[in-house]
Amino acid sequence: MSKHKQLIIICLLALIVTQVSIPEVGATAPGTRVRIEPADLVVGLNETFVVQVMIKEAGDLGAFQLDLTYDSSIVQVTEATLGEFLGSTGRNAIPVGPQINNEAGTVAFGAFSFGEAPAPDGSGVLATISFSPQAEGESDLHLQDVKVTNTAVEVIPVELQDGHVTVLE
Repeated sequence: MSKHKQLIIICLLALIVTQVSIPEVGATAPGTRVRIEPADLVVGLNETFVVQVMIKEAGDLGAFQLDLTYDSSIVQVTEATLGEFLGSTGRNAIPVGPQINNEAGTVAFGAFSFGEAPAPDGSGVLATISFSPQAEGESDLHLQDVKVTNTAVEVIPVELQDGHVTVLE
C-alpha cells in the first residue's frame, strides 16, 4: 500500500476517533456489499458516462475508502464525487480525495462522517465516478482496497462486485 493511501486511511480513522460525539453502534448487517452500478455498460466512443459505487445492507456506516482500477487506454476518470448516502441522516460527510491517476488507471476516494445524528443503515450511493472513453475496447472497473467502517471505527466486512464497460465507435 502506498504511503499516500496509508496517510489517507490514518487521517480518516483519526478524524473519526476524535469526533466529539460517537453515537451508539448499531448492528452491522451480514452480507454488506459494495458494487459498481450499472455492472455492465456499453457506450459510444464520444459518450461520457457515469457509474455509481453503491453500498447494500450497511449498518451504522461511518466511513469508506476505495480504489477503482480501469484500463486507461480505453477509459479515463474525469471526476469522482461523494454520493448522498453517507450524509443522508444529517451527519456531516467529508470527502477524502479523489486522487485520480489516469496514467496508471486508478482513482482513490473515500469519506468519513461525524455528528450527533445516527449513521445511515441500508443501501445507497457512496460515490459517483465520471468517465471519458479514449478508444474502442473493453475495460473492467475493478474495486480494490475497499475499507468500510462503522462509527466506532470497526471494520465492516464487505463483498465486492466489479463493473465492466465496452466502448464502441
